[in-house]
Amino acid sequence: MSPQFILEKAMQKISDASAKSNLAEISRITKIATRVQEIQVTVASLENELLALDSAITRATTSIPSTITNESPQKTTLAGDLLIEINFPQMGYPAPKQSLCMRTGSATLISCIENLVKSLGPEILPKLGKIQISRAPLLSQSPDKDFLNRKKKTTYSHHPVSDSGWFVFTNNSTKEKIDAIKEIGRALNLSPGSISARLVSKEEQNGIFDLS
Repeated sequence: MSPQFILEKAMQKISDASAKSNLAEISRITKIATRVQEIQVTVASLENELLALDSAITRATTSIPSTITNESPQKTTLAGDLLIEINFPQMGYPAPKQSLCMRTGSATLISCIENLVKSLGPEILPKLGKIQISRAPLLSQSPDKDFLNRKKKTTYSHHPVSDSGWFVFTNNSTKEKIDAIKEIGRALNLSPGSISARLVSKEEQNGIFDLS
């Protein structure tokens, strides 16, 4: 059973519960849907990492990359220390509030952008492409040019935004990712509190993802 199938089922349940003004059921299903979305992104990240490891074996390299990108190694635990929260109900969209905290900060940023596109539509991508973070735009349709490391003649690490034709720049620090989320809120003219990013401790992560 695919995560997408479960998500679609959850959204239908939320719609049914909304029609009946069943707030308790809406809250219960929303928590489940949020966790399924986290699992969906994690599965995609793991699949990409497996492909990278297979490629490393094929190239017969002497060391195995710690991540799926060519950026500096990051802490790879079940939940990273970057938390991004998206309050879709506050924005007026029929999607559950999301708390994203993936294995790496890059995976969390990617998940955030992909979920924004799913709910707000692909028309937001050009707006996000105008955001400048560190040495490159946040998003680009021409990563070979916009994400080029001119000294090494290679591209900085980046990741596709689903099959949109856009790519997100991920070779940045956690602080820069937090700054990027602030700029996303401004670029999309979102109300205060609609989207936020911050560092969290392990203890706080356990509280955030408690589905009991």
